[in-house]
Amino acid sequence: MWSKMIKALHGLLSQGRLVNNIVNVRIFSTHAGNGSQTQYLNYPSTTADFDRLFDVSYSNTTLAWSGTLSGSVALNHSIYTTLTGAGASVPNSGNYYSLEVTALFIPIEDGSYSFQIDSDDGSDLFMNGGLVVSYYGGHGIATPQSGSISLIAGTRYTLVARYQEYAGGEGLILKWKRPSQGTWTLQTSEIYKP
Repeated sequence: MWSKMIKALHGLLSQGRLVNNIVNVRIFSTHAGNGSQTQYLNYPSTTADFDRLFDVSYSNTTLAWSGTLSGSVALNHSIYTTLTGAGASVPNSGNYYSLEVTALFIPIEDGSYSFQIDSDDGSDLFMNGGLVVSYYGGHGIATPQSGSISLIAGTRYTLVARYQEYAGGEGLILKWKRPSQGTWTLQTSEIYKP
């Protein structure tokens, strides 16, 4: 079954329909670009509060940049200059911003996939609109959180990973394990440009 699936994916890639390891990215300036907490907290602790950091109906949130980046960069960086070095524009000298990565996720195995997220500061991961794992609050990169979801090989899922940086260090690290694996890795062979 895997060989048929891989051949089908390679066929789509060769026809130009799927672009591997490229993701859509949006970067927002938050907290009015200066740390203001008049419209939301510095470290949201719920999904509803976290959503405000990506909602431009709040005047303290503005879209600063949107474009495409390598998934290897957007989903695995521990300093904002990794993003700027790849062509993104990060506001406020790497403080008071949020980042949203959207990708097409096509699993190559059936079964329970385990996802692990780590960030500085808060983060979350959604698959087809359903929350898989969150790690809200103010913290550094050190204590990854994980969640699992059952997926069907060859099915297209929308993956959305988000994080926010208030001040200080920053970063987002996303990894996963296929049902047959025991090691966490960022497996770019399963992510595509949406």
